[in-house]
Amino acid sequence: MKQVYDVIIIGSGIIGSFAAFQLRQHGIKNILILEKANQIGMGSTGFSSAVLRCRYTHPEVCQMAQMGLHIFTHWKDFLHSSHAENRFFKTGVLWMMGEPKESLEFEMARLSNF
Repeated sequence: MKQVYDVIIIGSGIIGSFAAFQLRQHGIKNILILEKANQIGMGSTGFSSAVLRCRYTHPEVCQMAQMGLHIFTHWKDFLHSSHAENRFFKTGVLWMMGEPKESLEFEMARLSNF
């Protein structure tokens, strides 16, 4: 018997899983996710250092990162599930790259709203 899907996603890492989630949120339910590993997120997603940062060159990417931070810190609300679990740990990172003081002050002011 031939099976037909509206969408087929290759890979169940963060991108494939989130694509499937968004499709479901928009009413597409006939989705197939193909994964070569024996568990989800076993590729680059599983081996990521999982740094969620907000310092990017373009303001739109900063806004997207800020949205991601909000999603991770409010995971159960985002998924509309009291059973959803995440292992998000809020820590700090300091990168010293020899930037001029003015540039760092500008970045501090820009990111102070995050």
